[in-house]
Amino acid sequence: MAIYDFRACLSSIYDRTSEKAIYIGYGMGSTISYVYSSLFPEESTTYLKGMISLGPFATINNIRSTLRQIVPIWPIIRPIFKIIFGNYFPRVNTFVEFFSSTPDRWFILDLVERAPVIGPDFEQIDPLYKPVQSFLFDDSIPIGIIDHFAAIGRAKSFIQKDYGTEKNMEIYGSKTPPVYDLSKIVVPVAFFLGKQDYLADPADAIYIYGNITNDNAQCGYTFIKRDKWNHGDFIWAKDMVELMVKPVMEKINQFENGICQKY
Repeated sequence: MAIYDFRACLSSIYDRTSEKAIYIGYGMGSTISYVYSSLFPEESTTYLKGMISLGPFATINNIRSTLRQIVPIWPIIRPIFKIIFGNYFPRVNTFVEFFSSTPDRWFILDLVERAPVIGPDFEQIDPLYKPVQSFLFDDSIPIGIIDHFAAIGRAKSFIQKDYGTEKNMEIYGSKTPPVYDLSKIVVPVAFFLGKQDYLADPADAIYIYGNITNDNAQCGYTFIKRDKWNHGDFIWAKDMVELMVKPVMEKINQFENGICQKY
């Protein structure tokens, strides 16, 4: 996605507007931006004015989510998933429709599935938006993405895609995939973090931020001013305008004016 889709989108925007974009990435959407801007640093300055990362992750060494249990066993269970589902872990519509239908079922879904995965913050559930949110989330997931993040988890580094020893030698010239060199990122980057984000743990995010060593690219990391802010709150918290949107808009205005404010 970072090498083809993301580049194509940025190129298309620039061709139509002659303007540099400010990219806002959420979760793996931020991961894509680090891959792109580290592999194509010169090109990124043509297309991007800045990057804002919401709940960013690129390493998962401190992940608190129950999904961490998949990392060590993925090579064992992957063939089974491949036989059953093919190349995509599908969205199960009947499951989604059932748990989107009544308030008691919403609560069960959040308590049993989502809180252990993304972090608990029941107070930020918006009763008006909840039916829509429950129906739209979760979506299908390509097995290739699980492959990559499981490999990152086992390597404990932000490594490039692992194709196996033989193909790694052919593509990278080494048996193991190289680590993405985040010191090559030159586009201004700002992080927004949640203290109870079980997926994008702040410790991992701050580690990644520290590896973006270009002083003009490090434009600060900000904790959302709510101790229970989790990974899902970035997209559905009922108080997101006051807690998240306003500080993000402030950072956008800084990038528009060429300001890289760290604190």
